[in-house]
Amino acid sequence: MKEKIKLNTKRLVLRDWNRKDMEYLIENLNNINITKWMHIIPNPYTLEDAKKWMKICEEIEEPRVNYHLAIELKFERHIIGGIALTNVDSLDQTATIGYWLGEKYWNKNYAAEALEEILEFSFNKLNLRRINSSTFVGNVSSRKMLEKYGFKEEGFRKKIYRCKADNELKDEYIFGLLKEDWLDRIKTKNNENE
Repeated sequence: MKEKIKLNTKRLVLRDWNRKDMEYLIENLNNINITKWMHIIPNPYTLEDAKKWMKICEEIEEPRVNYHLAIELKFERHIIGGIALTNVDSLDQTATIGYWLGEKYWNKNYAAEALEEILEFSFNKLNLRRINSSTFVGNVSSRKMLEKYGFKEEGFRKKIYRCKADNELKDEYIFGLLKEDWLDRIKTKNNENE
């Protein structure tokens, strides 16, 4: 039996993608304001692209090394974005995280809520010790969110990727978060709330 994931927050469900999600996937990703910040997502984003993505998501390996999850609004039951934990390495206890939201869901703290839950899952359930992430230069909101959750900038790569959506070469900031830094942040947050 392939392991299925379903994580709940106050307003969201993070779960495995399924073919019923394709309409929302296309609706949200068919937007250059989103895809210009992603490496391999084309613009326009078509039904064929969504079908290819679903095929990838259906191929869940054992043991699981990739968690491609839909971000679903809990009460409306529709998809507003995606979050992924990829390249999970049980020996080194590391993984890489990435996320996106449909434009009409920006500035509502949904991405922060999803990120907080996936970090909890990564460090407490998967017992990882480090999470990697990156942002293209110019993606200020994503950078601010990573920093808010304790990620530290660790490097810069010039013209590292050609973005499929706009065909531009992109510079990238590299970030990392250690479990002990994440725990310190939670402890500080809890002390502030007392």
